[in-house]
Amino acid sequence: MPAVAEYSLSAMSVLCENWTNKKVSVIGCGNVGSKLIEALSRFGVSCNYFDPFVERRCP
Repeated sequence: MPAVAEYSLSAMSVLCENWTNKKVSVIGCGNVGSKLIEALSRFGVSCNYFDPFVERRCP
């Protein structure tokens, strides 16, 4: 996992201890954004994303 995705995940965990029924929006679905979405999905977090340059579905 890229360091930026790990940092984002750890910063979010400081701000929010209970992740059940949460929804996160990610801007950019490149290397970092897609890995962040994968990690959040493992915790049961619902994710939306926006990236005008990505035609495929992000994980």
